[in-house]
Amino acid sequence: MAAELVSHVASVEPVAKPGDALPAATDSSKASGLGGELLSRPQTIDAPKSSAAADSVLHPLQISGPGADGKLSATDAPAVQETPQQAYDRIHGQFDKESKVYWDKVAVAKKNHQFVMDFPPVYNGPPKPKPDKPVPVTPNTIPTINEMINATTHLNQFAFGDKNKPAFKINDGSEADFKQNYAREALRVGQAHGLAKDDVRNIVRSIYAFEDGGWGTHETLSSMPQALTAPDVPGSTAVKDARRDFHLNGATASSALGYNQLLMLNTMDKIADQSKPIADRLDELSRAQSDPARVKELHDKSVMVAALGPALNKEVRAMAEAENRKPPDERKNYYNQDGSFTEDLYRDFGRSKELTSVGLTRKDMARAVHGLNLDGDVGPIIQAQEFGNLLNYADKYDYQKLLQGKDQQDKQALAAYDALPADQKAKAVDEVMAFVRPPAPTDVATQFFNLFNAPADQSLKQKLMTMQPGVDPALAKDKLSPEEAELVRAKALAIKSVGETSGALSQPAQLLLNKITQSYYGGLDAAKLTPAALELANLAGPKNAQKMLDAKNSEVPTPNFFSQAGYNANPVTNRRTASELLLQIQRSMRGPNFDEQLKPGQAEFEKAFNALP
Repeated sequence: MAAELVSHVASVEPVAKPGDALPAATDSSKASGLGGELLSRPQTIDAPKSSAAADSVLHPLQISGPGADGKLSATDAPAVQETPQQAYDRIHGQFDKESKVYWDKVAVAKKNHQFVMDFPPVYNGPPKPKPDKPVPVTPNTIPTINEMINATTHLNQFAFGDKNKPAFKINDGSEADFKQNYAREALRVGQAHGLAKDDVRNIVRSIYAFEDGGWGTHETLSSMPQALTAPDVPGSTAVKDARRDFHLNGATASSALGYNQLLMLNTMDKIADQSKPIADRLDELSRAQSDPARVKELHDKSVMVAALGPALNKEVRAMAEAENRKPPDERKNYYNQDGSFTEDLYRDFGRSKELTSVGLTRKDMARAVHGLNLDGDVGPIIQAQEFGNLLNYADKYDYQKLLQGKDQQDKQALAAYDALPADQKAKAVDEVMAFVRPPAPTDVATQFFNLFNAPADQSLKQKLMTMQPGVDPALAKDKLSPEEAELVRAKALAIKSVGETSGALSQPAQLLLNKITQSYYGGLDAAKLTPAALELANLAGPKNAQKMLDAKNSEVPTPNFFSQAGYNANPVTNRRTASELLLQIQRSMRGPNFDEQLKPGQAEFEKAFNALP
C-alpha cells in the first residue's frame, strides 16, 4: 500500500527555518486525511525488511521483542542464544533502521514541499539492560545559578572592555518582588499590543503553567526539582544554597531559565540585538524613583546594558569570522541566510574557553549575560521581551484570524456529530469510553460499593449518551463531578484520534472527541486558544505555528513540523496532528498547573497582577 500513497501527499509552499531551537518543516496546504487509514494497519517487525520504495510513505511500525516470559519467540530467536544486551541491540537496531527510513522520507517531503501523512515507528521491544559497570556521564557545560551569578560580576568589564571596571552586583531580590516586576513589564508589553490586563494575566499564567508547572521561580533551571524552589525556614538558607548549586548532567540538561525558560543562546541573542530597548526601559524606571541611590543604580545598569550589546556582538562576530577563515571543508556555518548569527554560533560561544578582548573566556561572558535573567531589575525586562516576541509573532502571522478559522471548523464538527444517527453516536461513545474507562476493581469492597454508587466512568458515559446539540453545558468542567472531570481531562482529552498505536478512531468517535473537548472548556474560541497558540510558536517556531493553526492543516501529523531530535525531545508532540498538539498545550495550561489553590506560584502571580492598576 505504501507505494500507492505518494499521490496523496499534499503539495505545499516552502517555509523558511525559524530561529527557534527546534528546526522547522514546511508550509502547508490542505492535506488528505490518510492518517487514520495508515494507522489502522500497524505492522509488527522483528527482522530486517526491505526498504520502502524511494517515492513511498512509510507505514507506522511497532517493533516487538521477547514475549511476556522475557524470551524471544521461536520464530524470532536466533540460532545462538542471545544475552539480554544482544537481544536489545538486535531489536532496537532494527527499530533504528526503520526510524531512519521514516525520517529520511520526512526530509524528502520537506525538501519537495510535501507532507508525510503517517507517524514514526513505535518501539515496543525489551528495555535497555542495565550495564554491568556504571557508565561514566560526561559532565555538561550548563552553569549553576551560582556560576552565573559569579560570572555577572564581570559584566562591567565585558561591557566597557576595561579590566579595571568595578564588579557588577545583581539585584538579588525576593521571588515576590521578581514576580511583581515581571507582571508589571508583561502588562506594559501586552498593553502595547492592545491587550487588556485580564488578557495579559491569562496568557502569562497559562505560559507559566506550561513552562514552569505553576511552581517555578525566576531561579528555576530546566529539570530542577520542585523541592528546590520552596522557601527556606526563617534563619536558614539551606534550600537556596542547594538550588543555586543545582547541576544536572546528561542529555536532559538545559540552560532554560526563569518563567519563560529562556535558553542561554536566547538571552545572548536578545542582548546582542535588543540591548537598547532594555537600557531605555531601565532609564525610564530610574526616572520614576525618588531614592537617589536607586536612581543611580538603575541608570548605571542602563549604561552597562547599552554597552554590553555591541560588546557581545563584537565578540560573537569575531568567533564567526575566525571560523570563516578555515578551509571550507573544516568550517561551521555560523551565519543564517539573512546574515544573522545561527544558534550553533551562540551555543559554541557559550562553551568556548577562548579568551575575549578583556582576557576572560567566551564561556564566562555567555554565563554573565544569561545571569542577567537573575537580576531583579533587568531579568523581568528580558523575560517580558520574550513574551513580547510571542505577541509580535501572533500579530505578524495573524494568529487571531487563523484561530477564528479553527473555531469555525470546530463548530462544523459539532454540527456533524449532532447530525449522526443515534446508533453511530452510541458506537462512538463506546469507542471513546474504551480509552477512558479505568481498570475493573479487583477488591470486594470496591465492587460492593459500585453496586450502589455508579462509578465516574458510568455516570460520564450516561452524560455522553445524552448530550445536547452544540456545546453541552452539562459536560463543562465545573458541571462535572471531580472524578468525572479528571477522567475527561486526563483520559478523554489525551486520546490521539489517529495516532493511537491500536489504530485510528472512527470518524464518529473523532467528532465526539471534538464535542467533548469543546464542551469541557465551554467552547474554544480564538481568545481562549491564544495562550496555547503563543506557546505553539515558542515550541515549534512562529512560521510552523502559523501553518499548524491553519484549519486546512489540522490533520497534518506533527513530525512534518519538527526535526527528529525536536520531535523525540518533546513527548507532547508525539503521534499527534497539528490540531491535537494545540489542544494538548491547552490541556496542560488549563489543568492543575493553572490552579492557584494547588500551585503557589500561580497564587503569587495572581496577587502580583491584582496589585497593578
